[in-house]
Amino acid sequence: MDAVAAPNPLKTIIQLLIAALLINACIQAARAYWGFYEFKDEIQFEIIHGREVTTSQLHQRVLALAADRDVALAPEDVTVKQRGYQTLVDVSYVDEIPFVPRVYSRPWTFEGTVTGERLRALKDDSQR
Repeated sequence: MDAVAAPNPLKTIIQLLIAALLINACIQAARAYWGFYEFKDEIQFEIIHGREVTTSQLHQRVLALAADRDVALAPEDVTVKQRGYQTLVDVSYVDEIPFVPRVYSRPWTFEGTVTGERLRALKDDSQR
């Protein structure tokens, strides 16, 4: 008759701890990406429905949106371009993602281009 080995409680605890750390890391990364996509959505809303009439006003509005979300976005990290009725906003910033709370965090770069079309094109006043 084969003897069934009793489960090792220490091994089970370690496995559960590793699983919890992995789940936490996934949640933290998802939270950071979700914030980035919400930020891009707000930018697109401003492109399409905003009251800004010049590219520099839209640039300032994007910086204000970043400040509202506590995103460390420098003015040089935002580029607003106008192509006819299409407006393009390039954003890039680095966020610290805490994969293991208080132990391990990593800087993560978020980059994206947001486009939108308006009925009235923005005036390009970036070249004064």
